[in-house]
Amino acid sequence: MHVTVQRAVIAASAGVLGTAAAVVGAGAAVAAPVPRPLPVTQFVVTGDPWPFSVETFSTAPAAAGHTRVFADPMCNAFTRTLCLGYTKGASISWVNLATGRSGQAGIPDSAAPGSSVDIATGSGPVAFRVGSVRDTVVPAVGVVVAP
Repeated sequence: MHVTVQRAVIAASAGVLGTAAAVVGAGAAVAAPVPRPLPVTQFVVTGDPWPFSVETFSTAPAAAGHTRVFADPMCNAFTRTLCLGYTKGASISWVNLATGRSGQAGIPDSAAPGSSVDIATGSGPVAFRVGSVRDTVVPAVGVVVAP
C-alpha cells in the first residue's frame, strides 16, 4: 500500500510539473509578428541604373484591426538580386471586404527599404491596391486577412 501511494504522488507531481512546463514553454514560444508577403509587386520605371524595377510590399499585424504595410527594396525587374537602397514609395488604397470600410495611406518617395505605414483597416479580409508615388507602370493588387 505504501508503495502504491508513493507512486501515485510521484505520478501526480510529474503531471503538475509537466503542465507547468508546458504553460511556461507556451509563453516563451510567442514571437513578434513577422512580415509576410502581401503579396503584391508593382512594376515601375526606374530610369537609372536600369530602366524597370519591381517593388514588393509585405504586411504584418500591428495590433488588433491594424495592418502594417512595408515597402521592400526596388530590384531589377529581370535580375531580382540587384536591388537599390531606396523605394519609389507607395500610394495605398484599401477596402475591408467584411465591413466595407476603406481608406488611403502612403509611404513617401525615396523612403528606405523597410519603411512602413500602420493602417487601421479593421479585422477581416482587406484588399489593397498599391502604386508608387510616381512612375508606376503596373500597380499591385492583393488581399490579406487582418487580425
